[in-house]
Amino acid sequence: MEDNLIDPAPQRIAILNGITMILMELLDFSSSESEEEEEELEHVLHIVEKRKKLPRLENYVENVVPAYSDLQFKSHFRISRGTFEFILNIIAPRLKRTCWGMSMISPEKQFLIAVWRMATPDSYRSICEKFNVSRATALSATRRVVRSLYHLAPTVIKWPSGNNVREVWTGFEATSSFPKVIGAIDGTRINIPAPCVEPASYVNRKGHHSIQLQAVCNHKTHFTHCFVGHPGSVHDQRVFRLNYQKCTNG
Repeated sequence: MEDNLIDPAPQRIAILNGITMILMELLDFSSSESEEEEEELEHVLHIVEKRKKLPRLENYVENVVPAYSDLQFKSHFRISRGTFEFILNIIAPRLKRTCWGMSMISPEKQFLIAVWRMATPDSYRSICEKFNVSRATALSATRRVVRSLYHLAPTVIKWPSGNNVREVWTGFEATSSFPKVIGAIDGTRINIPAPCVEPASYVNRKGHHSIQLQAVCNHKTHFTHCFVGHPGSVHDQRVFRLNYQKCTNG
C-alpha cells in the first residue's frame, strides 16, 4: 500500500513551475498588453514566486547603493550619479501608479533596475536576486522606464538647426580640420533573443540574432539622431539609404 502512495509536494512544485513559465512567456512576448494587464500578471507571478521562496539580497538599493562613491556608482550602472538623479527627477511621475493596484517599488529602484538591465548582460533571474524583487516586477519596471525614456527622447535628441548648425561645424573643424561636418555617423547591432517571426532574418554576420542601430553624434558626442529596428542581417549601407530616404521625406 505504501508503495502506491504519491507525495503531492513534487507535483505541486511542478505545476507551479509550469504556470510560472507560461505566464513569463506571455509577459515577455505580448507587446500589446496594457499597463493594467501587466500589473495583473505581475500580481499572479508575485504570488507564485513568493511560494517558491527564492533567496535574494536584501536592502541593496536602500543601504548598499547610497554607500557607493560616485566612481563606484558609475562603474556599476554605467551612468554618473548626477545624470541618474537628473533623469530620475524628470521621469519619476511616469513611474508611479495612476490606477488602483498593488503597492509599487519606488521610482528610484525601478530606474536602477532598468539601468542595470541595460548596462549589464545579467539575466532577470540575477537581477531579481540582487534587487529583491520578483521577475515580473523587474520586467514591468524596465518597461516603464523604457517607455518614459522614449517619451523624453525627442526633447533631448534633436537634429541641428539654425545657429546650432554653425556651432557643430566649428566644433568638428576645430578637432579634425574637416569643414562643414554636421555629425559623425556609425552603426551597431543590438543582440536580442531569437524572435518568433522570421528568426533567420535577424541573424547578423557574427551569427547572433540582433537589430540594427544607426546613430549620429555632434562634436560633443551628444546624440542628434537615432534610427533603430531593422533586422541584423540588413547591410549597413541599406540602413543608411533607408534612413536618408526617411529624413529627406520629412
